[in-house]
Amino acid sequence: MELVIHLNTELTEAQANSILDLIHAEWPQPDWDREAAVQGLVSRQETQDDPSAYRENVKRYVIWDGDRAVAHAETFARHIKWEAGTEKVIMALAGVVVDPPLRGTGLGRKIVEATLARVDSGEFEAGLWQTNHPKFYEGLGARTIENRFANHRDRGGSNTSPWWNDHIMIYPANADWPHGPIDLNGPGY
Repeated sequence: MELVIHLNTELTEAQANSILDLIHAEWPQPDWDREAAVQGLVSRQETQDDPSAYRENVKRYVIWDGDRAVAHAETFARHIKWEAGTEKVIMALAGVVVDPPLRGTGLGRKIVEATLARVDSGEFEAGLWQTNHPKFYEGLGARTIENRFANHRDRGGSNTSPWWNDHIMIYPANADWPHGPIDLNGPGY
């Protein structure tokens, strides 16, 4: 099995299909349009550096077993705000999934460690994400935070949290992190 870091410009339709099979198996969506989803992955390179798309500097991490994606994660830059508009660019981590029969084999750790290298190298000061598996990420050096989050880009200027999981985490655990409310400045991921 081989870990490959893809810029979205490097994905073929076959690769996009395999990645989406893995993601859709973990997070099924009843009205899923496969063709649109594949084209979204293949053509995302046109918007990956567009701040209005909420995703800049996108990297997709995939562990391939031949032509089949068996583990996946995505990182991108996200501009967040707190304390009267102070802005910080963080690494967003999303879509972490391992093929169920291969869970417990170390693939999850391998792929997440590869994503966290963007922070370890100094490219980002910190990483931010949501999860239902905080112990896994704590074992990699992350910690849970208790900030109140909102997305003020939402059409209604909503103060409702853009997150849907119970645990919001940052990496590294000792990152300089504010204690007050944070504007995620885009939808949850």
